[in-house]
Amino acid sequence: MLEIRLLGSAQVLDGGKLLPPFPTQRARELFASLAARPNYPHPRSTLAGSLWPEKGEDKARASLNTELWRVRQVLGAAGQSLEMTRDTVALNLPAERVDIHKFRALAKRGDVSSLKEAVELYRGEFLEGCYADWCLLEREQLFDLLRGALEGLLRHHEARGELSEAISIAKRLNAYDPLREEMHRALMRLYTALGDRPAALSQYQSCKAILKRELGVAPMPETEALHIRLRRTAPVEDHWSARREAVEKVTGHRLAGMRAAKQYLSELYTPRPALDAKVEEFIHSESVGLILVGASGCGKTTFLAHLAETRLAREDLVLFLDASMLMLNLQRELTRKLWGSESVSAEEALAALGRDAAAKGRLVWIILDELNAFKDLGAEPADLLRRLDALVVSVHLQSDVRAVKFVLACREYSWRLLTLGGSANLNWQCYFAREPLLLAQYTPGETRAAFDAHRTHYKIKNSFDDLSNEMRERIRSPFFLRLAAETWQGKAIPASGSGGRLYREYFKRVVANPSVRSFVAELTTRIARQQQPQLPLTELRADSALQSAFSEDPRSPFHQLLESGVIVVGGSEFAPRVRITHESLLEYLLAQYYGAQCAEGNIGEDCLAEMARGSWDFPALWGAALTLLLLGKNTGDFLRLAESGSAEARQLATEGLVALQQEDAALAVSIANRLLERPSVEAKRAALFAASRMGETGFDLARGRITFRQRKMAETPVV
Repeated sequence: MLEIRLLGSAQVLDGGKLLPPFPTQRARELFASLAARPNYPHPRSTLAGSLWPEKGEDKARASLNTELWRVRQVLGAAGQSLEMTRDTVALNLPAERVDIHKFRALAKRGDVSSLKEAVELYRGEFLEGCYADWCLLEREQLFDLLRGALEGLLRHHEARGELSEAISIAKRLNAYDPLREEMHRALMRLYTALGDRPAALSQYQSCKAILKRELGVAPMPETEALHIRLRRTAPVEDHWSARREAVEKVTGHRLAGMRAAKQYLSELYTPRPALDAKVEEFIHSESVGLILVGASGCGKTTFLAHLAETRLAREDLVLFLDASMLMLNLQRELTRKLWGSESVSAEEALAALGRDAAAKGRLVWIILDELNAFKDLGAEPADLLRRLDALVVSVHLQSDVRAVKFVLACREYSWRLLTLGGSANLNWQCYFAREPLLLAQYTPGETRAAFDAHRTHYKIKNSFDDLSNEMRERIRSPFFLRLAAETWQGKAIPASGSGGRLYREYFKRVVANPSVRSFVAELTTRIARQQQPQLPLTELRADSALQSAFSEDPRSPFHQLLESGVIVVGGSEFAPRVRITHESLLEYLLAQYYGAQCAEGNIGEDCLAEMARGSWDFPALWGAALTLLLLGKNTGDFLRLAESGSAEARQLATEGLVALQQEDAALAVSIANRLLERPSVEAKRAALFAASRMGETGFDLARGRITFRQRKMAETPVV
């Protein structure tokens, strides 16, 4: 028996099996017009005239015959339901087998269960995509019935005090017709009954804004009167203060965790005047979003923590979050944290708090760190970025909400991947400078100031002037400076030294206990095998092999690593996760793991190239491959990468040469010259790309290559 669905996209089922779609729009419209009046002999002349009004009668009837043939092809054996004579066409089947007739019967019956069933049956507007006159008329009539059914359910739920259900229906009606003030008043009334008066006030503001924007009029006297009553009983000051204090606890908890993990110490923060000036400009601009991009270890997290701390001191509302601890349902999480309930959407909560903030000369800040570290049930940073962009746009479109500011931070390499994948095509008109703001390493002046602060705090024996130019260049990285100060606390920082040496010395001090070292190795192995930077804490605790590591003893490996700041626990209360605190540390540990695997023969000599290719799915592998390349300083590795068939491997060779030049300029030049002497174009290109980023050394290298070629040409005899 046929079952026909005309609400939403047209579908035909025969015995519960979905039949193929109609091959043409005309065939679909023809079948829908027959199903809309089943068991009725439609005159062929009427069908032809309504479907092909632009054609003459003979051509229209010929087209009708063609489309009838197509309809019968789709129906197959069920085509016997079509009764065709020379003058008429009818579709014979019980009316209740067509969803619009069942919907009409349920909507007109009027009892609550029938109304609920009718609303569930309404999958979408009648015959989506069709705009013929007869279809538009049918669609409007069916929609009127839906609206009546929803209003009946709204009255039912409101009378029974079922406020959440009533609000859900009122929101749906309001979305259908946002200019209908009656629904705005219903929502204001329901929010008030629920005890959420700020949401009721926000609804009034939404009503007022849309009426002004679309019609250029003010709300009706009834709406204004309800608003006045709400203002008298809903002190905004109390709500703003309550929400600001509640959100401050969330941000305060994150800042406290960062201090415990030594990710941020306010006494060591070094001002960055150029960046501070940009942020101040952003604050006074019409822009809603700001994207901050920088290399690992350049101080993004520290800067955001200082920004959050500073804005809290100015009594702004500040929500500071770590993207690695979020779920994809960002809107729901924001609503809970900002509003304290889910009675409103994230957009409504931001709009209401933004208006309150503007009235008090304050701001609402959503600060999100580590966008590159987000991962939730297969969702990637690109998925989270799209949702964040939608929120930024929703705030930007409301001209009366300019006190909400989003700041998003992402690692530079990951942002490059997002750009290549097309995921960074944001609505840039809503963002400051219409492009990401690059956070570089310390300037020379900032480096000296930062070193002096760390020298005092960690009682470093030597001064900034005692350091070699090489070490001064290295500590321009805020993360490198912090690790160096912790590693050589109470001693003199070596005049020179590579990143690999620093990490080795750091772990010697922090992970001196063999059991702790073994625990770190196990965590790294699991991260590498699962290709996930975060591990579920519940699963780790349940593993019998790790029971001793998670004992309650404060000297247990887990507690020691937490206290030293090597690992951090985040995530939700129901799904806590463990991760290495800083990505650079994770990259070093992964480099050690893959280096051991390669030495044991578990991975071939193309280990570095494989890591580079795998970085698309696991970005930490890129930094790990670069670290492993620099630790080995093997000329053969550079040659293999530069001549690899993989674009990622060749890029790694270039990046490696640039990084090596900072550690060992002579070796970098030697390897670059070896590459330039190779016959392959890829090797020469990798060397020259690297030379373009190696300052004077690279300039001399490229100039030397040109001189060499000119000399060879001069020596070649002309025949």
